[in-house]
Amino acid sequence: MIVNIAGFVALAALMVGLFGWLRADMAELKAEVKDIRAAVKELRDDMAELRERMARLEGTMDGLRAAVAGERRQPAA
Repeated sequence: MIVNIAGFVALAALMVGLFGWLRADMAELKAEVKDIRAAVKELRDDMAELRERMARLEGTMDGLRAAVAGERRQPAA
């Protein structure tokens, strides 16, 4: 009978330890996900800025091409 109780106590201690370890691991994972989300947001902001710069550069290149080709364009209203 004592052996059975000791086994249950050992199993309970093992389960408590396991759940404690899992909670700590989940907290660490949440912190990592938070950092990853911040990095993704920063990358999205950088991509939006690069798209804007690329659009301006394309406009400048179109204007330069038109100037080299001798085309006359009406200014945008």
